[in-house]
Amino acid sequence: MTHVRTKEGLKQSPSEDVVNRPNHYAPNGRDSFMHMKDQMGKEAFDGFLQGNVIKYVQRYQFKGKPVEDLEKAMFYLFHLYLDNGGAQERIIKTANHAWEHFKPEEK
Repeated sequence: MTHVRTKEGLKQSPSEDVVNRPNHYAPNGRDSFMHMKDQMGKEAFDGFLQGNVIKYVQRYQFKGKPVEDLEKAMFYLFHLYLDNGGAQERIIKTANHAWEHFKPEEK
């Protein structure tokens, strides 16, 4: 695990991807997320994904890291989308389309 000891206790290192691959999700070398997918039925796993989308969207304004929580919501939404037959290329196309509409104006 990649952690840094601070006065406040252990903190995740800056090099860790806390959205897509947090170190604490694979303590035994196997990703906990994939283990859950293997163990749960499709309906239960989709419910888990949906619940996490709702959780992160509802609280993104209140925890002090809104972008990180919205990225986590997207992570779970993308997995829900892909688990239900969505195509990865469509995620990229949709993200690019959104960027064209919402990108900051150039100065």
